[in-house]
Amino acid sequence: MNGLMGDVRCKPVKENGIYAVYCKGDIAALKERCSALSARWRDVVRENAALHERLSRYERRYGKEVGA
Repeated sequence: MNGLMGDVRCKPVKENGIYAVYCKGDIAALKERCSALSARWRDVVRENAALHERLSRYERRYGKEVGA
């Protein structure tokens, strides 16, 4: 197994077929990394929406597409 959720830093202590046992600390660290990644993703989505809004205002004001 390559680690929990594809994270190689979270390796199982014991494996038994499709089941695996992980350290509680590794799971907590993985949750923190996932939370930080999720927060960053939300920030990027907000930033993208704000940039799209600015671009739309610019295109409406000057009547042309940027990059065309």
